[in-house]
Amino acid sequence: MTSRSKSKVNTLAGAAALLFASVVLAGAPSQENDSAGKDHDPLVGTWVVDVTPRGRPPFTAISSFNMGGTFAQIDTNSGVTSALGRWDRIDDLTYTNDFILFSDPYVSTTTVHVDLRLSATRDSFIATYEFVQVAPDGTVLVTGGGSRQGSRFAP
Repeated sequence: MTSRSKSKVNTLAGAAALLFASVVLAGAPSQENDSAGKDHDPLVGTWVVDVTPRGRPPFTAISSFNMGGTFAQIDTNSGVTSALGRWDRIDDLTYTNDFILFSDPYVSTTTVHVDLRLSATRDSFIATYEFVQVAPDGTVLVTGGGSRQGSRFAP
């Protein structure tokens, strides 16, 4: 195995471990409090998300909004895509979410910006998103967007 291959495997293994830990932590029960910060925000938790890109087939993602504002996602679009990022509360039930996805094999990165509105019942959300896919040399490959609808994961 080449040095570059080993580095890529180590990076992917580290990202997978972080994603797994994030999902486990987000699945833990949390107290909801409208006046609390990100540590007790109603968005914190694991969500099953239906993603509908403009002009492309829909797919499902598992998204984890973690305490402190970190974010992790696994989707079924390619079967192996994972994302890491952050979320911020704008007001009572409105949020932004920014994350980055790496393709496998690595030929591009995709940055995504989401505007999200949590339902009054706090068990679902609707969102719109925009993305930019960029090659390693910085060339923009494609841009686009779509909608997202999430339901809180309940085992």
